Amino acid sequence: MTRVQFVFSVIPLAALAAWRFGWGKKEALRCLIPFVILAAPYLAVTWARTGSMFGQLHQHASYYQAAEKLGDPLRANELPRITAWQLLFANQSIPSLIHKTLRGYAEIFFNPANPYNRIFLNSHYARSWNALFLPFFWLGLGACLKRTEGRWLLISGFLFLNILPFLQDHFREPRLLFHAAPWVAMMVAAGLGAVAQFRPRRFFQAK
Repeated sequence: MTRVQFVFSVIPLAALAAWRFGWGKKEALRCLIPFVILAAPYLAVTWARTGSMFGQLHQHASYYQAAEKLGDPLRANELPRITAWQLLFANQSIPSLIHKTLRGYAEIFFNPANPYNRIFLNSHYARSWNALFLPFFWLGLGACLKRTEGRWLLISGFLFLNILPFLQDHFREPRLLFHAAPWVAMMVAAGLGAVAQFRPRRFFQAK
């Protein structure tokens, strides 16, 4: 919860948990009270300094716009200032946003040459050390899909990344997505665990 994006991940994740496990009032309060205690000071300070609970997002939106339109986020002053909502929904169509987001996920997860793929997998954006870990990342994704607990882990990762991958082709800044690095590490660990548990004899007998 060190970034304002937590609002768009923690709340949906809590709602899914409430639906899946049939939370009552007590369970809901156990989740809501700590959330408010932790989130309220952050949102209040942001409101006081920027005039909006999402003021930091709005400040970043102009940089993202300059990166997309001018190729340089440092030229943000050359364009009119916009809010995050304008960046997402006024400057492009919903189908275009969805397409860019899905393409961003595909690039980050499956393209070994993608800078974010390299950064996430313990490498430098210009070097290919990530190739050592990428197969285990893919195995981890598959292993998580097969188990209920793993699917919850996948959901949490997608919620924390949300639609940010749509910017990956325009804004090459590690901090943009680095809050999801622990989740990527868990996927790699799941893949390593799957390899460690693999039994060739049992596999071929099942065939």
